[in-house]
Amino acid sequence: SKKSVIGACSSQSTPPQNLSVLRTSVRSMGSSREDIEAAYDNLDAAFEAGAALFYNVLTVTEKKNLLVRLETHRRRQPAAEHPLINHLAAECTPETLGATSLPAVLATCLRVGKDEAKRRITEADDLGPRTALSGEGLEPRLPSTAAAQAAGRIGAEHVKTIRTFFDKLPA
Repeated sequence: SKKSVIGACSSQSTPPQNLSVLRTSVRSMGSSREDIEAAYDNLDAAFEAGAALFYNVLTVTEKKNLLVRLETHRRRQPAAEHPLINHLAAECTPETLGATSLPAVLATCLRVGKDEAKRRITEADDLGPRTALSGEGLEPRLPSTAAAQAAGRIGAEHVKTIRTFFDKLPA
């Protein structure tokens, strides 16, 4: 039986096993609960099918090319996480999710360190979609960087370098 990807993760619950990339087309404000569930179920199934493959029939060039494709997926994943993190930050208090801070929520649910959780929150704030007080959708603070990450052209080290540059840039 499939475990629902929709639901709260508190310190008392088991972290969800279906933490995966959500396709950009499903991230729109018009997505239904069923659309989201189906996208994550399909993603889980595709990952499981890929992980079960044996690669002995491929040439070394084909194996290298698959590694490049996997790296692109790895680089795209944060772009799918950003809206979720930003929604959590905007829609509830950490206490409702069983912790004292949003970094503590993410550290517990995702089983990552607090520094990694803080990095993800800060990155989501810069690279994820935002909402004005009026409710109007706003583009990310670093739109070109966000687009390159969403396309898988840049990874975590690239993003870190870009964000460091902008942090040090005089106002």
